[in-house]
Amino acid sequence: MSDRNSTDPAASDSEPPVSLVPEGGARSRDKIKLEQTLGREEVAAYLDAIARGLRKGQIEFRRGGETLELCPAESVQISLKAAEKTKGGKLKIELAWSDGAPRSARVSS
Repeated sequence: MSDRNSTDPAASDSEPPVSLVPEGGARSRDKIKLEQTLGREEVAAYLDAIARGLRKGQIEFRRGGETLELCPAESVQISLKAAEKTKGGKLKIELAWSDGAPRSARVSS
């Protein structure tokens, strides 16, 4: 990834929580939405960073002075949909969890 990110996605797993800095995405009080076209390697770096954060139990998204921190539970539901289309393909991955604790998402500024 480029200098948009505060954590290098290629770095070791001994780093602090993952930080992803979406540009051009929507930001509301407790959501970050990223929709843009990136190179395959940059997308893979985002997915690697998310996977590292998932392993650590803390995924942090930053935009400006705001931070959205997700703390996945030990048990995570995964929904995966893959389709081959006439002129390409589509892969949709959704992760969800519930542990009853109010710490599942925290927004700070």
